Amino acid sequence: RGLSPQDVAVQVCGGFFDAQGKALGFYDRIWKPPRGVVISKGSIQVHGITNARVFKEGLDARSELPKVHAIFKKMRSRGKKIVAHNAAFDVRILRQTASAHGFAGWDLEQSHTFCTMNAAAPRCGLKSKKTGRARKPKNAELYRILTGKAPSGALHDAQVDVSVTARSYSEGKARGGW
Repeated sequence: RGLSPQDVAVQVCGGFFDAQGKALGFYDRIWKPPRGVVISKGSIQVHGITNARVFKEGLDARSELPKVHAIFKKMRSRGKKIVAHNAAFDVRILRQTASAHGFAGWDLEQSHTFCTMNAAAPRCGLKSKKTGRARKPKNAELYRILTGKAPSGALHDAQVDVSVTARSYSEGKARGGW
């Protein structure tokens, strides 16, 4: 779930899309956590990835981190947008994962990303039921607001979430929202 400073990513996905929002490809992999780290029951309930699945299908994160880092670095050098919904969370979890696996060169910062959640918040008009104050949209809520329908697929699977975010980004851009 990524709530603690010790949590790490076990599924990492990056999608590559053309200017019209059409998917060109994905980096979507299950990564093994560092030795001794066990996925919590709460996290399993959220994303459905079990410890057994990670150890059966997971790749060594130490060898995958440099690949993903190189992808982000190349995107930044080419002026491509790195879009995420709740970018602060994703950037933090990737940084924690890199640190936990001993990858010292990780340099992706929130300032390198475009966050659909933060960009959409002032435009959505959502209010907290508890406080009545404005709140930021969940990924599925933003998708529903922008497309008029619910997203399909198992949310919290990284590739589904990336696809939902990409569609919301494209829709928001088409409407002049960002």
